[in-house]
Amino acid sequence: MAFLNVPLKCIQASINSVMGTEKMPWYNPAQFPVVPPNPTPPPVLVDYRWRIEMTIEIQTQSSYISRSPGKYNGQDVNVGQWIANLTTGQAWQIITIESKNSTSVTAIVQDIYRYNTFRDSSGAGNGSPISGTYVIFNIGETGVPEIDPVPPGGVSTIFGINVQSRFEYINLQYDYPLYQAGNTFAYNDTIAASSESNGFVLADAANRIVVGRVTSISDTISGWFTINPVQKIVDNLDYLPGIIGNIIYSSLSVPGAITADPADGASELYIKLRNNTSSVSNSIAPGPTSPGYIFQLNGIDITVGSPGDMSSIIDATNLELLSTGVSAEAVLLPTDVQTNIALITSVYGEPALWASSSPAVATINGISVTFNIPSTDSGYEDYARPTQMAQSINLAAIPNIVATTVGTQTLLLTNTSGQAITIVNITNDISGVPFAGTQSGSGLILITTASTDYQIRFTAVDARPINFLDVGSGSAVEDFGLVSVENGVKACGLYIEEGLRTATSTVVNNLAARDTLHPLIGDQVYVIDSIDAHGNHANEWSLWLYNGSVWIQTSNQDSATTDAKSLEYTLTISSDPMINIGRISTGRRVTLITVEVIIPFDGLATLSIGYQVNPLPPLPAPVPAGLMPAGLIDLTVAGTYTTTTDVLFGTDTDQGDVDITSNFNNAGSITGEAQIIVSYV
Repeated sequence: MAFLNVPLKCIQASINSVMGTEKMPWYNPAQFPVVPPNPTPPPVLVDYRWRIEMTIEIQTQSSYISRSPGKYNGQDVNVGQWIANLTTGQAWQIITIESKNSTSVTAIVQDIYRYNTFRDSSGAGNGSPISGTYVIFNIGETGVPEIDPVPPGGVSTIFGINVQSRFEYINLQYDYPLYQAGNTFAYNDTIAASSESNGFVLADAANRIVVGRVTSISDTISGWFTINPVQKIVDNLDYLPGIIGNIIYSSLSVPGAITADPADGASELYIKLRNNTSSVSNSIAPGPTSPGYIFQLNGIDITVGSPGDMSSIIDATNLELLSTGVSAEAVLLPTDVQTNIALITSVYGEPALWASSSPAVATINGISVTFNIPSTDSGYEDYARPTQMAQSINLAAIPNIVATTVGTQTLLLTNTSGQAITIVNITNDISGVPFAGTQSGSGLILITTASTDYQIRFTAVDARPINFLDVGSGSAVEDFGLVSVENGVKACGLYIEEGLRTATSTVVNNLAARDTLHPLIGDQVYVIDSIDAHGNHANEWSLWLYNGSVWIQTSNQDSATTDAKSLEYTLTISSDPMINIGRISTGRRVTLITVEVIIPFDGLATLSIGYQVNPLPPLPAPVPAGLMPAGLIDLTVAGTYTTTTDVLFGTDTDQGDVDITSNFNNAGSITGEAQIIVSYV
């Protein structure tokens, strides 16, 4: 989106540190194809998210209304932006900002769709960013990168083509990831959002809020799929009300606000696709600071009251809650415990547990954890190292417990609530090594007491950033270690202000071709030859609308004509005994038949008018005098003979196009002429 008087962000950064934080299964192509009856080789876990530490170079510009007039710095780095290596052109998306100031940023980045992983020319599935120089940039509304100006460090000759190709190949506006637990969706399924299930379902007559068609199904993590959305997706919203599947409206009662309440709704804006969570920042220094110091929180001045302690910061922050959207409270400092090398078992001589069979089992705060994830590191294929131990702990979903690693030899457990960490060994591994305690595989002590010290926790009302900045000579941000973050999950919506979707109109040759299409609700199709299974509407066009379940005919060549039509035939002494006056479509009604005897026939000639319906064989019997019997016409006397009929073809008769016929006997006449006119609607 373009903003008046504000240039693009194109911030140069240097990555100084990279550490994997989350892994996904990856199959080594060197082990494929598999020759039966050999089993499929198991996948290995490779990183797809990393924690990076960046040094930021200030981008100077000439806008007086940017956050910091005339420049962009680390405080202007946001979730949703991308980083690209200036040499290789490889790109990763920023999904969390753990801390930032004007000169440095610590963030979590993700290899979206693992593009870098699968393009790794070494064949090792390594999609990691490396230390070096990068550019931080935005993606435009069409899903393409916006990089202007070129960073001061310059770019390589392959940078541009690699970045461009990456975003042309996988564009989130055409392949957007969504999650629905336990779904059975398949490629090309049409998906709708459901507020009843707070999720996604197959589109049908009862679920018509269509969001897109399935373009892929994850074969790695169950529940994930991608769609080609029917409208633009906006995935960087701090907040959307309601639940997944709700239509979001502009509010009638609160100017400028949005609502999920139809009774208060004006214009439709979005269909909600993802819920947001709150950004959270914890202070990292104890303070105090001087009363009267001013710092900015999300651009709002906060004045520290007396005596300048933790409570003073909390009180001053909460006074401006309505302006900043951020509240503050005192919480216990997290409780940490990490590997103590003195407690490591002498059996292995380093942090490790046997994992491939008879693994160790322990409880952490009462939750059982089995350490059965083996390492993929060379020489450690049967062992769980600290990285795999952390994975097993995190998979157990222990409340408030987060496991990470420091390097390759240290396991770190954190209780984010500041409460105790209690470990109980249940089962030793196959070599008799327990998980924790003396002579253990992790080197963790068994009991870590709860914290007694406090920190300030700042919580945003939604996924908005929490940005701190000291003002003037004040140092409150520095004294309390206030950390700027943007770590809430952003809400996501399908933009529908200009309609649920832009429908398409397709031209096909026949009804069979129509039935091979993969339509979405609202799509139309123009059929050139509409002949159906009953032989109706041959060589006639028809127009159809898809209602989300079936095609509905909206018009055809016959219905497009509102004026009455007629068939005409000139009868002479040489006319055939069986005459086909003309064909009309099913659904028509003959309103008037006129026979004008222009020259009387000099023999006892007779004429009757009827019809033949033409469904699929076997044909019904013809009705030779079904419209005007011979008794109503005297061909021997000049004059005009008329009749009306109320036969509605297709309702009063079989379905099928109708031939209007006549039976004629000239009875040896040598003179005579008549004009037959059959009018119908």
